[in-house]
Amino acid sequence: MFRRVGRRRLSAGGGLGVGNVRGTREQLLQEGGVGSVVAPWFVASPASIAMVGAPQQFGQPLAGTHRGPELLRRAGVREMLGSLGWRVIDAGDVDMSLGSSRSGVIAGSRNLFERARAFHEEGRLVLSVGGDHSIALGSVGAALAARPETRVLWVDAHADVNTPETSPTGNMHGMPLAYLLGLAADERLDWISDLLAPDRLAYVALRDVDAAERPVLRALRDRGAFVSTMHEVDQWGIGAVMDRALRALGYADDDRPPPLHLSYDIDAIDPQFASATGTVVRGGLTFREAHYVCEAVWATR
Repeated sequence: MFRRVGRRRLSAGGGLGVGNVRGTREQLLQEGGVGSVVAPWFVASPASIAMVGAPQQFGQPLAGTHRGPELLRRAGVREMLGSLGWRVIDAGDVDMSLGSSRSGVIAGSRNLFERARAFHEEGRLVLSVGGDHSIALGSVGAALAARPETRVLWVDAHADVNTPETSPTGNMHGMPLAYLLGLAADERLDWISDLLAPDRLAYVALRDVDAAERPVLRALRDRGAFVSTMHEVDQWGIGAVMDRALRALGYADDDRPPPLHLSYDIDAIDPQFASATGTVVRGGLTFREAHYVCEAVWATR
């Protein structure tokens, strides 16, 4: 149920929209420049995004993930966000060059946690740019610490609920949710332990789950987590998957929905469209499906 490695058939003329995606219909019709965006209720006015670089590479064994913040800045992410009406605060990078040991990864994540939490508490929308997915210890932890009612949408090929005892590799990028959910304990991570309740977590796009994680996912689902894989994307379509995921998290017709944190791992996307990952797994989200996830999240505000 929790493993899918085959690639889905993609039509060459099927309207993947490569290069043409600019946002939702509302964004396409939006008038005005910086400051014109209609932000979520928990974002202070004027609406601003605090972009925090998290150049972590020691949560896994391959070099290069630390260049993510640099490369996205070079590609114009700040200008793109500004064009959507946001005021952009580029907070630079936090120090994550603290060694390849577990202690070093934890210390770097604590640096991100403190920086991101401060921006959350100021009423900013925080964009943490990795870096490998161990940064979720700090990014998701900060969102939950600042706003405990926050829900978490986890878009990833992997479940990331391994513990040091169950992980086949020992890599920290496969463990952040285990610590956030209180499934693993480490006194060095007592600042995030058990911050997240299962019924405030939704998975989308899983397809490469370790054997030891499967019973954990079943238990989380029994405790209220929404758990979906690429099988459901194939069966229902990404629109229906996102509708179900967001409804499970409490986003229906509510004038004041709870804050939502999107934790998006690049390997959720099929490597045909996003190959710059060290954990390549075929059969992921298409270009349009990957964008739709973000569009559906934006609509929750």
